[in-house]
Amino acid sequence: MLHVYGSMYTIHTMSLHETATTTKARKRKGANNLDKVLGFVGMTHSFRGVERDISLPREKRLENDMEHSYQLAAVSWYMAEIEGFDLDKNKVIKYALIHDLVEVYAGDTPLYSADEDFIRSKKDREKRAASIIKRQFPEFPELHKLIREYEEKNDPESRFVYAVDKLLPILSIYLDKGHAWKNKSISIEMIIDKNSSRVSLVPEIKKYFDAMIDMIRERPEYFVQGI
Repeated sequence: MLHVYGSMYTIHTMSLHETATTTKARKRKGANNLDKVLGFVGMTHSFRGVERDISLPREKRLENDMEHSYQLAAVSWYMAEIEGFDLDKNKVIKYALIHDLVEVYAGDTPLYSADEDFIRSKKDREKRAASIIKRQFPEFPELHKLIREYEEKNDPESRFVYAVDKLLPILSIYLDKGHAWKNKSISIEMIIDKNSSRVSLVPEIKKYFDAMIDMIRERPEYFVQGI
């Protein structure tokens, strides 16, 4: 019997009697898919272990992918609702929850990374990661469809979530008084250069981005001076 947890493969062997007894007990309790559920929960643990390149406000640790994905789902849902966007909100939430799931195997690629080779390898790493997840969980076709469609960005929901994903760190770092910007010596010009074209995918989100840039310019203390 093979359980997959993140990138670790742990093999549990049982005797035929133990296997038959365990299977019978699970069926009797209506838990036929318990092994699959355990495997998927294990993957979410690995997902929670992927650290991003942004500190949590008021906490001395980095944000992880699980926290970021939940926050993105909540904020995207909220923004779609208050702006009255004509979007499938269930799809918006699902896209947000899985948009970084490939990082279980591909790892996070920091936006301001100085490692150009690592940045260039992002697409290939994430493509391989999606294939691994598909092999691990063939019984979850909707997940694999959403991962592919988010990467393609051919529907308004995926483009919306992508744009909000680029806006959200700016909002969070602003609320944290620019801690990550100062820590990484990031300038306002760098924020604009890295994000402007990305948020422009959704003009409504670009307006929020532009408004945030105006607010950030009023807070020079949030940046290392002289860069």
